[in-house]
Amino acid sequence: MLSDHQFQGESHIEVNNLTLQYHSDIPPTLDHLSIAFPKAQITAVIGPSGCGKSTLLRCLNRLLEPPPESIFIGGKDLTTIPVLELRRDVSMVLQAASIFPGTVRDNLLFGPTLTQQSPNPKELSQLLDTVHLPTKILDSDASQLSGGQAQRVSIARALANKPKVLLLDEPTSALDPAATRTIEKSLTDLNGTDLSGFSCSPSMRDFSKGFTT
Repeated sequence: MLSDHQFQGESHIEVNNLTLQYHSDIPPTLDHLSIAFPKAQITAVIGPSGCGKSTLLRCLNRLLEPPPESIFIGGKDLTTIPVLELRRDVSMVLQAASIFPGTVRDNLLFGPTLTQQSPNPKELSQLLDTVHLPTKILDSDASQLSGGQAQRVSIARALANKPKVLLLDEPTSALDPAATRTIEKSLTDLNGTDLSGFSCSPSMRDFSKGFTT
């Protein structure tokens, strides 16, 4: 079960007395959790399996529905924000890379197309550069990517929506050490931007490359 901790400074997301229980016969996964996440930083949420890390992240973009007035984003009750609008602002990357059929370009354009936006070639190239992938893979079959490449494309696809918050649920758990280091570098490079990032992991070891908390 996650414990309370209060960050100092301006917060972007505030969790207020959040309790979530999957079944009445088991203790709550989140039990009266109150926590404030700082703005424009990458925050590591660390703890053993089953402590509620993924549950918290899923509440933050309503893959799980939190109680009203338990989570606030920019001072607004998260449950009052339409789900599609929320998920454009709060993107999530899951443990296993979820790649859509088609090319890498198709994947990057998926979210913007839903909002009648069309990133230009330079913007697509910048997205790939952010996750340390070459522009030449834009027209490659996404199903042929390696596990590390696919996960980086998943992150770039999430960033293509220009979210205010990026949630990452153990994004390197299924990857080899080399791919893990590359993704860690991509995420630490986001530190210092206007993006608020939240990544969960079983141990501090996974954040030894310079995530700030």
